[in-house]
This record gives sequence, structure tokens and C-alpha cells, in this order.
Amino acid sequence: MVGLIAVAVVSGAAVGLSSPGPGPSQPPANIPTADGPTPLTLTAAQLQPARPEAAVSLDWSGPSAARVNKPAEYTLTVRNTSVQFVQKVVVQVRVPADVKIAQISPAAKVVDGIYLWELGTLEAKDARNLKMTLTPAAGGELGCQAWVTFTGTAGMKVAVQEPKLEATIKAPATVAVGDEFQVSYRVMNIGNCAAESYHVLKQFSAGPFPLDCPGFGKSLGALEMDAKTETLCVKTPGEYTYQVIASADGVDAKATAKVRVIAPKLKVTVAGPAEVLVGRKATYHVTVENTGELPVKDITLARTPPAGWKPLDTRPWRVSSPAEVTICSPSCETSKESSARDVGRDLALMAGMRLRESQPRTGDTISELTPGQSAEMTFDALPTAAGAYTMFVQASGNRNATAAAECSTRVSGIPALRVELVDLVDPVEKGQTTTYEIRVTNTGTMADENVVVTCPLPEQLKFVSATGPVNHAVDDLNNCGVVRFEPVRELAPKTETVFRVTVKAVGTGDVRFKAQVNSKHLTTSVVKEESTRVFGD
Repeated sequence: MVGLIAVAVVSGAAVGLSSPGPGPSQPPANIPTADGPTPLTLTAAQLQPARPEAAVSLDWSGPSAARVNKPAEYTLTVRNTSVQFVQKVVVQVRVPADVKIAQISPAAKVVDGIYLWELGTLEAKDARNLKMTLTPAAGGELGCQAWVTFTGTAGMKVAVQEPKLEATIKAPATVAVGDEFQVSYRVMNIGNCAAESYHVLKQFSAGPFPLDCPGFGKSLGALEMDAKTETLCVKTPGEYTYQVIASADGVDAKATAKVRVIAPKLKVTVAGPAEVLVGRKATYHVTVENTGELPVKDITLARTPPAGWKPLDTRPWRVSSPAEVTICSPSCETSKESSARDVGRDLALMAGMRLRESQPRTGDTISELTPGQSAEMTFDALPTAAGAYTMFVQASGNRNATAAAECSTRVSGIPALRVELVDLVDPVEKGQTTTYEIRVTNTGTMADENVVVTCPLPEQLKFVSATGPVNHAVDDLNNCGVVRFEPVRELAPKTETVFRVTVKAVGTGDVRFKAQVNSKHLTTSVVKEESTRVFGD
């Protein structure tokens, strides 16, 4: 007869389960002992074994008797008898030395004469069969030992509570610059336990949210709320962000609100002549438009004419709007214009349009411009000198609404030369002298350049001397001669220069003295002639 011995060994268990081996039971690793921090108090319902203790059984089956040198097949059944899975299941079998093993299924490792099967994980109630064919070589009792090791698991259920923060902000989407407005925030703990070390960071800014912002620490209980309302006033338009970040026990909540601060906006244009003559009126057209989203009140227009310009007439403002039809007031109409006004009123009313009587405005003030509305006016100015000038205008209203514009105008002048020629002694006796005076005056508004005076002498006159603002020369003295003055480089407006030529009378009769003037801006020469009576033998 052959007897078979089966031994089952449990090698370990998960935290919270007692090991089947000897030794005292150890507490779970995550529950503090009396020597550590204050222990977490758990109720019986919160801390329970999730499953009963793990167990694995070994059962032999096969012939109860075997014959010498005759093979016999035996089966070792490994069964998980618990309701939970077990891991790292290892089965080992020791066979006597005088017993031969012909076949093994599944294959096993042999370590120091011991056959070893690593079965891994066995699910609850699962079983594995290990088959082997044994051939005893001698009679007697055949003793085979089998044992199993495995790792079981155990668990517990703990109700874990946590705080949960929710942040909200209530703020207007758009506000006017300089107006006070309110922003409210609310942080609520919607979790199921208190939020310790609660603090909140908040900021209203046009820039990035700071990483470090002063807050306050306290405990915020479950379903408790922290709320606050602030009154703000912004002086600069732009896009602003109000942010709230609440934190407690590593739990964060964030809320953000965008606030657009708008301001009135004016646009000014001024148009005028690109070029005008000195002493001629220049007319400028100014348009002031409200291009913003808010009405602008008490608009004043400052005009800064160039130095030396004289202000002239200013026409009244005319205010217009796309939604309005502007008509003249009856006080400034003729009978025909009044009739036309009535017809225009009727047509406008039939079209469902809104009418507004326009009154003549004086001064440079506009009471109000609504968004999209504009006003126009014209004024005159008189330039008094040539050059390049800039007309500057600036409109200003409430809420610091300002706008400026400028217009460049070149003021040009025209040179105009007036030439006068007189003889200082007339009549003159033969052999005596007389002097001719040539006076050149620029009566224009711009300087003339390279003014040249030339005097050809008649045969009855002989050159004696000459004076003037520049040097002179006399050509061809043998044939009476020509007096040539060097060019006067520039003759300014409203100035004059005088040339004098003294001659001696050498012949009698009606003598004609000529003076010829040329300049840069004269297209043809100016010729003057003076008659002198010379008498004597």
C-alpha cells in the first residue's frame, strides 16, 4: 500500500488580515499607533474586512495501491476555497528517491529534488490539476509530501470626506470711466466637511494676476459661505480682470470676470488750403465727431493760429446726426425757404424720421454730442507773412475727452518792383552836370532777388560818377558808355533801394536818359526814360 501526505501552507496576507502562521496580529500601516500622531477614529461601519480569510486546499487522487515497477497516475488538485483571489500560488512536491516520475503535466521545475509549480493567481473557487505518473522501485510505504504557499488579500472601507470650494463673481460687463461700480464675489464650501486654513486672493487689474496676494486664514465649514462686495472706480479706460482664487486644504477654486471700462472719444479734423497768398483770407473747416460709446458734453474748441496771423470771421456750429433731419429755424428763413421747410418737415414725418430745429450757435462751445454725432464749423484767418505754417485745433469735453488736429498751409508772396526815374537838375546848361536818381521799390509780399540796374548813356551826356547799394562799372567810355550796377542779391518786401548816376552835358537838345531794371522774378525788363533839356552854344 502506498500512503500520500498533503500539506497546505499559507505564506502571508494583505494588511488588515491575520497571518495563518504563528505570531501576534499587526495593526494596519495607515492607522497610527498610540506612540504616533493622534489616531483616526473609525466606526465599525467605516472599518470592516472586505472579504473572509483566504484559503487554499490540496487534494490527492489516484490508485490507493501500487505495484513495484508498474507506473500509476496520480492527480494533485489545488483549489482556492475562499471567496477572494489569491496570488503568487506556488505548489511543491517531494517524492522519495526510489520512486521514478515518468510524466508530469504541467511541467514543473526541479530544485534540490523538489518539484515546483508556480501557478500565479487563483481566482475565487478556482482549481488547478497537477498530474504525474509515479513508478515505485521497491515495496513498502510510498510517502509523497505536497505543500502550497500563496499571498492573500484583505481590505477595509473608509468613508473619506473632503471640502469642495466654489467661487463666483458678479460684476458689470461695461462701465464708464470715472464712475463707481460694485463687484461681488462669493466662495462657498459645497463639500461634506470643513475647509481648514481657508484663504482667498483677489485682484482687480489690467495686468496679470499676482502669484502672491495677501489673504486671510480661517475655517470655512461645510455649506458655509464667504462673500464680499467692493465699490471700485477706474480712471483709465481699458480691459480689466477681477479674479478670485480661494484655497483650503489643497483644494482650489477660481473665478474670473472681465470688466470693460469705456471712455468718451472725440475725433477732430481740420481742412484748409494747402497754399495761400500773403494778405489773402484762408478758410478752415473743422469737424468734431463723437466716435466713442458715451455722450460727450460741454465741448470747447481751442484754435491756435500761427504767429502773426489775424483771426477773422467764425461761422456757427452745425450739429448733425444720422438719425435726425436738421432744418433751419423760422427766424432765419425767407418766405420761400419757410415753404420749403414745411414741405421737408412733412416728408420727414411721413418717413418716420425725428426732427430737430437747429439754432445758430455762437462761440466755440457744443453742449453735447451723442455717440455717432458730429458738429461742423468754419473760420477764417489772414496770413501776414510768407512761410510754412500750421493751424492747430483742439476739442475738449467732459470725462477728459480730448482730440486735436492740425493743418499745414504754405503762405506764398509775390514780388512787385516799382521803378522811378527822375533828374535832379532840369534844364541843365551845356558843360554843367546833372544827376539821375533810380528808385526801385518792392511793393509785393515776397522778396525779389538779383535786382540789376543798367543805364546806357546818350551821346549828349558824359559819365561823371555813380552811387548805389552795390558797386558799378562803366563800359565803352569812348562811345558814351553804359553804367552797370552789380546785382542786388535780395530786395525784401516793402523796401526800396536807390541808384544815382551823375553825368556832364556835352550836347544840347532834348536828351533822353534810360534806366533798365531786371530781376529773378521779372519775365521782361522794366525800362524807364527821363527827358532833360540841355541848352547853350
